[in-house]
Amino acid sequence: MAVDPDGPQVVASLLTEPEAVALAGNFESLGIRAHVWGANTSIAWPDVPRDVQVVVRQADLARAKEALSQLRRQGSEGH
Repeated sequence: MAVDPDGPQVVASLLTEPEAVALAGNFESLGIRAHVWGANTSIAWPDVPRDVQVVVRQADLARAKEALSQLRRQGSEGH
């Protein structure tokens, strides 16, 4: 069975919508189309932690994981 290169793949699950939107924006700046899933639950329960997922195409998953890894390294070096 062939893998669909456009199939959605979760690259990260975060607790807040702003974190997910920022990560998706970072991916977009690298030419990786990204979407945020699960953000609408914040309307009903704004104070409840939840998984907000950042989703990319299967074809972009490896690049997105590498970009996420670099962001985390940069973040740990800055603290």
